[in-house]
Amino acid sequence: MPQVVGIGGPNGAGKSTVLRAVFGLVPERHGRIDFDGRDVLYERKALENLTLGYAITVHKAQGSEYPAVVLPLTTQHAIMLQRNLLYTAITRGRRLVVVIGTEKAVALAVQNILGDLFASLSIVLDKPFVLGDFLIVDEHLGTVEYIGLKSTRLRSLWGEQIVFSNADLLKSRLRNFGRMFERRIVFPVGVTYQTPRDKLEAIPGIIREAIQAQEKTRFDRSHFKEFGDFSINFESVYYVLVPDYNLYMDIQQAINLQIHKRFEEEGIEFAYPTQTLFVVREGK
Repeated sequence: MPQVVGIGGPNGAGKSTVLRAVFGLVPERHGRIDFDGRDVLYERKALENLTLGYAITVHKAQGSEYPAVVLPLTTQHAIMLQRNLLYTAITRGRRLVVVIGTEKAVALAVQNILGDLFASLSIVLDKPFVLGDFLIVDEHLGTVEYIGLKSTRLRSLWGEQIVFSNADLLKSRLRNFGRMFERRIVFPVGVTYQTPRDKLEAIPGIIREAIQAQEKTRFDRSHFKEFGDFSINFESVYYVLVPDYNLYMDIQQAINLQIHKRFEEEGIEFAYPTQTLFVVREGK
């Protein structure tokens, strides 16, 4: 039958650079714990019937540090609660953390905390993102401001903090705009159906000139794309050669103003949603 020994010592007597965690698997019937020379015998029922008041006591230890922490676990607590207890114990112990319980209880507690630990390790090694990257995760978006053992925190554009567990974050599809080297832009322009053909043929060239007049851009294409419901539609594509979003908006604004100026000079009208009604008067 294994023994789990809690190591004492004066509080704050030196901080170990490596935290050692010892997991003692208590047999199905009973276990003996020797702590500071005192033997305590735990029956299986005693381990299984610890109340949630014990969990509250452990959580109250947050903010404090101890030379050693001994943490009994039971299968009575929900998995999430067991995970929080284990994390609290690990972060409170300076030199030694001892986790005791039945194999089932320890397994339930460890499988989740290890999931976050492996996820955290994956983030450190693979670096899918780093501090300062702008991420879109499902419907959430924000800038990475903290990467921790259990969670990663984003600061959204609206100012609030969004917290993800590392395991859940790596299971999601991430769009990392911090790794963007250039930005591809697609934008439409619609003109009226009354536009003469020679003016239609000139429009791609006008848009090309407006784009090429801007620094840090690369023109790709501009085409008469389709006949729309109320407009003749052109589609243009170009690249902004830097990822900065504010710079992209400045460039797009300059392009729009230049197109507006040239259309005004050429007498080309922008289209907007309209309907034409034909009224036929029947003879009496």
